[in-house]
Amino acid sequence: MTADQIIAVVTFGILLEVCRQDLFHRRIPNWTSLSLATLGIGRWLVKGDLNALLWAFIAALCVLAGTIFLTWRNMMGGGDAKLLPALTLLVSGQETLKNSTDLLIRTALIGGVVSLGVLAWSIGRRGKVKLREDGTRVRADYGTVPYGIAIAAAGVWVLTYQVIES
Repeated sequence: MTADQIIAVVTFGILLEVCRQDLFHRRIPNWTSLSLATLGIGRWLVKGDLNALLWAFIAALCVLAGTIFLTWRNMMGGGDAKLLPALTLLVSGQETLKNSTDLLIRTALIGGVVSLGVLAWSIGRRGKVKLREDGTRVRADYGTVPYGIAIAAAGVWVLTYQVIES
């Protein structure tokens, strides 16, 4: 097995734990993001590509700035805000713009599907819309979306493609 393949297998294991934690507890442990960031740095150091590491680091900082803003606006959880830049550091490299964009677009698309699934599950679980005595709707609380699942799935998708391509 090549170093890329070993890193991919370890990454997939970590992302599987991210999915489990996010689905059942709506929490993403800090060690997962830290581990992924460490694997990202290690990936580019093992390849001896310091230029790729630099670009991956710059991309991860840009993504971190965006996720901090989204967290500040209560549009994203803190675990998700750490996970996405860590994965960006892992997958960016030489083709930083392409790979970072692939990760973000796939995360958004998969996140939309996960959100629709959570919405459908919530509606099915809660039954019909509740009405007040005056006939107006009661605002439904659909809970939170385990967006770490979408981030993890996008990371698996992009990293798998990179490993197969190399």
